[in-house]
Amino acid sequence: YQRRVRGASGLSTSKRTTACAPLRDLNPTVLRNLLVSSALLYTRIWGFRCSVPALPRVIQRLRSSSAMEGAVAEQTIGSMLDKASFDRQIQLVALRVPSQLVGSCMKQLQGHLLNQPKMKNVSSQEGDDKSRLVLLSSGIVDPLQLPEEVQQYVSAHGLESIPHAITMGYDLLTADQVLKKLLPDGMEVPSSFEQVGHIAHLNLREEHAAYKPLIAQVLLDKNPKLRTIVNKTDSIDTVFRTFKMEVLAGEPSLETEVHESGCRFQLNFEKVYWNSRLQAEHRRIVDKLSTDDVICDMMAGIGPFAVPAAKKGCLVYANDLNPSSFEYLKKNSKLNKVEGKLKAHCQDGREFVLQLARSGIRISQVVMNLPATAVEFLDVFQEAFSDYPHPLPVVNCYCFSKAKDPIQDAIKQCERFLGQDIPSPVVQDVRDVAPKKRMLCVTFTMPQPVSYTHLRAHETPEHLVCRLLLEKKKKKKQNR
Repeated sequence: YQRRVRGASGLSTSKRTTACAPLRDLNPTVLRNLLVSSALLYTRIWGFRCSVPALPRVIQRLRSSSAMEGAVAEQTIGSMLDKASFDRQIQLVALRVPSQLVGSCMKQLQGHLLNQPKMKNVSSQEGDDKSRLVLLSSGIVDPLQLPEEVQQYVSAHGLESIPHAITMGYDLLTADQVLKKLLPDGMEVPSSFEQVGHIAHLNLREEHAAYKPLIAQVLLDKNPKLRTIVNKTDSIDTVFRTFKMEVLAGEPSLETEVHESGCRFQLNFEKVYWNSRLQAEHRRIVDKLSTDDVICDMMAGIGPFAVPAAKKGCLVYANDLNPSSFEYLKKNSKLNKVEGKLKAHCQDGREFVLQLARSGIRISQVVMNLPATAVEFLDVFQEAFSDYPHPLPVVNCYCFSKAKDPIQDAIKQCERFLGQDIPSPVVQDVRDVAPKKRMLCVTFTMPQPVSYTHLRAHETPEHLVCRLLLEKKKKKKQNR
């Protein structure tokens, strides 16, 4: 049990501290696995001594019972989220105003009216069709002590000021207000999230582990457009840019659709990479393209650059190594009716560029949106564009930097892997990824390649000799 709890709460099993937590605070999935393990352990130790014929059926039911998991989760959330506990009475002052004067009254007393989200400042009374109650600010609590401006208006129109009580409940509070009351003092309130279609993507800390279902349910209640809440449980994979996640609340489906730059994108959030925070950067690149541009999108994903560029009229060669991204790239090109302008590929980025260049295809813009490793692909440009018959393309290469001067660091990264100086680079500071970590885009016109017999990044002289011999052998085979 202690080992299960340590795993659930993120504690290292090498630590000698004993992790203790009540069963009701455990994630329902962890609780179910704990019960299965306990039952299996019981059969191994005591099964040959005791007759427990029903135990195998119990284990099978525990393993397959999603209904139990949902019931436990609902009971846990229900015990922690008592919506009635948020109800409180607020004493206000209301003006009884003839119906025909309500508009004029609200205009004259604009700065003195109740200003509460999701709550109207005009209400009606049963059995009274000729007048309405105009609610004054919560700072006004005594009908006999009205602000001077309000008192003048009341006297001029012969209005009546009366005490009035309203109930402020769960439905009228924001997610931030609710979570501040529910979570322990001093704990950060995780009310911000990335929205991808109907999915909210959270990145909760270890301290939130026991409150994950509660946080997710509050966010579902307070955001009608959301249907699924997921939490990131691992870092982004550097190959396919995906990450492990858990569904905390709502629908289990991670198939969704997003709208960006006048285009529709379908995706499975678990299988492909998508970042809604890059919308402005996608638009910036597409806006500077002209209709006669030919785009080489080396790490295209599901098409946030490629599809809008094709819709603009550019010819786009888009590639991604992730087979799932490749399938959604093709699907999104059809969905946006740009199949004739977008050619989708699924291969290594280096092979993709070499293939296009050796085919003599004119490329005017290259997009390399893989900030973690994109700069490492620049070494192939020396070979790809060494005998290129067209003007050399403009390169847009994304990278991360933790340096004190991230702009100069980004340029140096590109020059190191390209193997030569870059004249007149332009660097765009895209966004803050983490504390002291920036995402940047280095844009430059590909300089005239030097001989690709030079040492590439991280290449030793011995590797250089082997590479050149292999290239020579490859050319001989092609000439036969």
